Amino acid sequence: MNLGYAPLNGDQVPDLEKTEEPNRYGIQLYHHVASGADISGKRVLEIGCGRGGGTHYVMRRFKPAEMIGVDYSSQCVKLASQRYRLPGLSFTEGDAEALPFDDDSADAMISVESSHCYANVDKFLSEVLRVLKPGGTLLLADFRDLPEIETFRRQLDNSGMKILRANNISTNVIRALELDTDRKREMFAKLQRSTFKRLEPLAGMKGSRVFEAFQTGKTIHQSFVLKKSE
Repeated sequence: MNLGYAPLNGDQVPDLEKTEEPNRYGIQLYHHVASGADISGKRVLEIGCGRGGGTHYVMRRFKPAEMIGVDYSSQCVKLASQRYRLPGLSFTEGDAEALPFDDDSADAMISVESSHCYANVDKFLSEVLRVLKPGGTLLLADFRDLPEIETFRRQLDNSGMKILRANNISTNVIRALELDTDRKREMFAKLQRSTFKRLEPLAGMKGSRVFEAFQTGKTIHQSFVLKKSE
């Protein structure tokens, strides 16, 4: 689950398989992020892959030679490994602040709405720098409340990587939340009340605190492309 992305101003909408269509807006956020670099034929890691749906989409659509989803939760890794099986696709348990990969071993790394959960973002970025090959790219999208935005940008500036692209995608996220609200409400209506109370604040449905924070500009969603020096 992520907050989603709706292309605006005539931007191309990706074609999806029928089984993917219900999750269109979440998938479109992955499409936006992964489009930031040419990862075809490359070794790509997704840090914070969750249940693996986005990792699977990137592998199928963008055709890296190897795609590894990494998550701190062993339960998520187990579920993803059982559900998504493609040649070159795998999932492994790992800590974003102590990645289980060799130096200079990945061509690209993807992080979608995960870094705000980390206790030490600077450590995460230092691990990204260590694991990326020279010239490798970090493709990242995440949100921050206003007081934290400058801190996050400073962390990226001081990461040892060069920021090639930085976009405020809040408007795209707001539109996705609007368009996806009815589907989410219908889906959540089938859940137990205790589960609904736990998930509803995270879903960002229209009228929720999360939605209002984006709409009023108290929370900003950004996407970045960063490159390690050659």
